[in-house]
Amino acid sequence: MRERPDWIVVVGDVNSTAACAMVGAKLWIPAIHLEAGLRSGDRRMPEEINRLVTDSICDVLWTPSRTPTRTSRARDTAERIDRVATS
Repeated sequence: MRERPDWIVVVGDVNSTAACAMVGAKLWIPAIHLEAGLRSGDRRMPEEINRLVTDSICDVLWTPSRTPTRTSRARDTAERIDRVATS
């Protein structure tokens, strides 16, 4: 790789989100998940699996509101979590 990014920022809960987070983990490039902590609780949904995988391997979790922030803190260590929205 000629140029190496300082960070990878992934957004949402689609397959490419999880895939890019995995690339970061495998190449030792820190990854940030924007919209982290959102949960449906329904593991039959492909998006829910993508959310769980992405949040578990990203280095920083940016949550969009209070509820996802609480969800993330209940499952993880607080130092990885930052709420980036005002609601």
